[in-house]
Amino acid sequence: MSEQFNDAAELIFDPVDLNEPIDFRLQVESDAVKSALAQRFDLEAVGDLVGEGRLELRHGLAHLKAKATAKVTMVCAVSLENFTQDFELALETYFLPEGELPALQDDESMNEPLTEDGRADVGEFLLQSLSLALPDIPRKPGLEPMVKSFGPQLEAEEKPNPFAALADLKLAAKSGDEGEG
Repeated sequence: MSEQFNDAAELIFDPVDLNEPIDFRLQVESDAVKSALAQRFDLEAVGDLVGEGRLELRHGLAHLKAKATAKVTMVCAVSLENFTQDFELALETYFLPEGELPALQDDESMNEPLTEDGRADVGEFLLQSLSLALPDIPRKPGLEPMVKSFGPQLEAEEKPNPFAALADLKLAAKSGDEGEG
């Protein structure tokens, strides 16, 4: 079965209904939805947002394998200029009842809890995955660093070795001991 969606809020499935795999495509086209997403994730704008994937039962659990792409406009923390960046994410997860530890887990997969009513919120998972891919401090590509070093640059001076004075004293003491003898 293949389904088309225009809003991530529509991508909620009940694992009980997964008699056959569901192939889906999410393409957000509504300006109102894009504006709400930009506000939610503190972005200037959300352009293209597409998610494609397959949800199926695997080992009795709802398993999702998907790809999400997004074009977002952010404000550079250095120059305060807007810039646009593309994101492409490969995602895979199992949806599990809250509090259950999976018997099947590898290092590359994440596990998502089912909603309180036992459904897989695929849309929210895609959106949260995108939010985790966004940089903490947005920086426009190609900018030179504003600060190349911290603190004043001091010339390296040749300072005398503090133990050199002790060595001189030791030599003086030896030569004094030899002269008395």
